[in-house]
Amino acid sequence: MKRAVFSALFLGLLGAVAAVPASADSTIYSSGPGVNNTTNFDAWNISSPFIVTNSFTLFGNSNVTGTTFDVWLSPGDAISSVDWSFGNVAFNNSLGSGTATLTPVFDVLNGSGFDVYTASFSGLDVSLTGGTYYFTLQNAVVTNNDFAYWDENDGSSTGYTNSNGSIGTFDCQPVVDGGEGICGLSGGETFTLEGTSTATPEPSSFLLLGSGLAGLAGLLKRKIRA
Repeated sequence: MKRAVFSALFLGLLGAVAAVPASADSTIYSSGPGVNNTTNFDAWNISSPFIVTNSFTLFGNSNVTGTTFDVWLSPGDAISSVDWSFGNVAFNNSLGSGTATLTPVFDVLNGSGFDVYTASFSGLDVSLTGGTYYFTLQNAVVTNNDFAYWDENDGSSTGYTNSNGSIGTFDCQPVVDGGEGICGLSGGETFTLEGTSTATPEPSSFLLLGSGLAGLAGLLKRKIRA
């Protein structure tokens, strides 16, 4: 009888340990509001030769498996792919890079006359510890050899645009339709990072585990005395 009770309690403890989450699928980073943002109507060219990089901060060990970002296109255009990279500094690809086939979903025709899409891609496997990193997009492929523009939302992150990949040089995008060229430092771009991250176990899981251990200790004590 005692052996049966001991076995049942032991199996219960295994279940309690399994209930404590090690990681969870989630959005591990978000730069803030995208197409519904009403405070900024700017975007940054990510078609060759222009490069845009944006900082982000993680607070635990994470594995990036996919991302979404908001992109402006001229009406009638379609975006098919983009080059991505992650690095420790702006415009750097030391932590992972590749070319992604995009799945764009139309969101809205914005006040500047552009179609805004949420573009996503998956299949990444980029492991990062807690810290600040840079996510870079470039070489976007658009129909009609047109341009794609990464939406700016003035979030808490910091973005840079540069045509030669050298941070600190204030290279300007071309003047368009008599307007001003856009140079240097920008506000944060709109994107999210999906993946898994180190999760903090819920208090209820710790309580369940602790209760089981206490019960097991009591049972062992009684067994020794018997």
